[in-house]
Amino acid sequence: AAAMMETSMDAMMQGDMSGNADYNFVVMMIPHHVGALEMSAEALANTQDEKLANLAQQIVIAQTNEIMAYRKWLQNNKK
Repeated sequence: AAAMMETSMDAMMQGDMSGNADYNFVVMMIPHHVGALEMSAEALANTQDEKLANLAQQIVIAQTNEIMAYRKWLQNNKK
């Protein structure tokens, strides 16, 4: 999980900084959320704890919806 988080943080910092704080925030949040999806998938594949599995599934749903919203926002708000 720590390695996945580090990869996610590295991806966030590689984003194209445009000088527009709103745009930059959205660009950086997408890889951050992708990292959460990857960690949640790992938890779902390996946990025996029902509460943790439910939490990971909720994270997958929420983060996927947010990624879609971010991508839509980017389409409507070019640099």
